[in-house]
Amino acid sequence: MGSSLRTREVIAYGESENKTFHEIIEAGTILGWHSFDQKLVAAFENEQITEETAMLYCASKARMGQQIDQVNKKRGAANLEGPSGLKMNRPVPVESILEQIEKGGLKTPAPPVPSPVPAHSS
Repeated sequence: MGSSLRTREVIAYGESENKTFHEIIEAGTILGWHSFDQKLVAAFENEQITEETAMLYCASKARMGQQIDQVNKKRGAANLEGPSGLKMNRPVPVESILEQIEKGGLKTPAPPVPSPVPAHSS
């Protein structure tokens, strides 16, 4: 890390919510400063490491997860895990059922036989 007005201020007055060494280093890319997490994201983006490796060695898992999601979004890979195995049950259109009945491939069930109702004697 180099010396800048922000780093000297943090050394003199201490870190605060918006002034941490990590944030200063990440904001100093124009000065050639890079955090380890930024290098991990760059290596993942260049397909030099896997997502698991980046998550294993990062300083902030939540932030790294967001950055990996952004890289995957840029790549156009919305879901790299593959299908979930979940299916949506769609109702079969009535027309296709009628076609199958006409072709003889689908047997129509017998209509339900009403049960006899006992007569009440008065």
